[in-house]
Amino acid sequence: MKSPAIQTQGPELILPTAYGVLERWEKENLPLDDLLDDLPSSVSRRLRASVTSLLLAYFRHHSQIEQIAQMQNFKMKNRLVRFSHLVLAQRFFQQGLPAHAVVNMAIAYAKRRFGAIPAGAINKFLRMFDGVQFCPAPVLPEGVRRRWTQHLSEPEMASILEALMTPAPFTFRWLGGAEKVDFQHTPIEADFLPKNLFFSTYEPHLLLASEAFQKGKIYIQDPATFFSVFLFQKHCPARLLHIHDVCSAPGGKALLLAEFLNPERIVLSDHSATRHERTRQNLARCGVLFPQTKFEIDVSDATQPFQSSAVFDLVFLDVPCSNSGVFRRRPDAMLRFNPEGIDALQLAILTAQSASVAPGGFLVYSTCSIEPMENEDVVSQFLARNPGFKKIESDVLYPTRIHDGASVTLLQRHKNG
Repeated sequence: MKSPAIQTQGPELILPTAYGVLERWEKENLPLDDLLDDLPSSVSRRLRASVTSLLLAYFRHHSQIEQIAQMQNFKMKNRLVRFSHLVLAQRFFQQGLPAHAVVNMAIAYAKRRFGAIPAGAINKFLRMFDGVQFCPAPVLPEGVRRRWTQHLSEPEMASILEALMTPAPFTFRWLGGAEKVDFQHTPIEADFLPKNLFFSTYEPHLLLASEAFQKGKIYIQDPATFFSVFLFQKHCPARLLHIHDVCSAPGGKALLLAEFLNPERIVLSDHSATRHERTRQNLARCGVLFPQTKFEIDVSDATQPFQSSAVFDLVFLDVPCSNSGVFRRRPDAMLRFNPEGIDALQLAILTAQSASVAPGGFLVYSTCSIEPMENEDVVSQFLARNPGFKKIESDVLYPTRIHDGASVTLLQRHKNG
């Protein structure tokens, strides 16, 4: 299925800019989101949107493009293959530019970037796809397909694949209650969501320019982020005073906790001082809506215990993971999917941070993964080694067309633990 048509400015710049980001993605092993955020300020908003759309299409359909391209048995150097596959994504999975225009601009750029002979090879390769039809359904990378068939039922797999077929909507939530604005938006409804909390819009440019956004009333966020708060509130409606939000950048979960748990203090810890710059910006814009809560920013290694004297009523862990619940929004994670070894890091974080939970206090362990080995398996290992804790509830939210996936477990330390 093609991405929604978007207006572009300087269409000849889309492919070169996207290819530059793709080269960095392969060399620097950084998430696509971080690389897109790092685009120069000189890149216009329209060009940025076009580049983002193209790269999401490339990663979403990468396995399908690679599968069909291999059938052509055409040999090229890796960098030319990467570029050619990006052109195929633009040609077959984006609207707004005719196929011949996509190919012509690609060859013109290839001549400047790679030289006349390599550009000729790319042209010959691309012409082999005249008349080829791509199936609208995504083709999963083999590693993802193999693991999902092990722990997902056929209906669950079909539902997730259906969600992956469509680009993720632009979603946001109101902080402190919805207001009237001059852009179109639609409420998102799900069993775990309060009414009129999360919305989607096809006019993000108007949202970002709105007075409500500038005043901190709007935070861009997926509805799945509320799933952990929903699970916690089911079992602990009382007010908590001190919360530690671990792996917290860029601050969205802390703002949720401030609004719905009303604590006196939240310590936001993250290992990255750079990512915490975004946290500071978000708190400066939105944190003023919650004057009852004191926000404290901390840069530290989550695999090491927090300050020895600190205890919290709630330690909230949103740990690094394979991102298998957010492939629709971060399709580049599919190509790097390898949960082996991640569980050791997750267990180390869970073990280290559990030391700060007060007697009778709570610990939320959450991921944006739907893999058992990163969720219930990690929790089972932790409980086997830490009898001072008990599991209250655990649940998995599978991704749909309206929200991402997540897994959450609520633990409690025994009062004499």
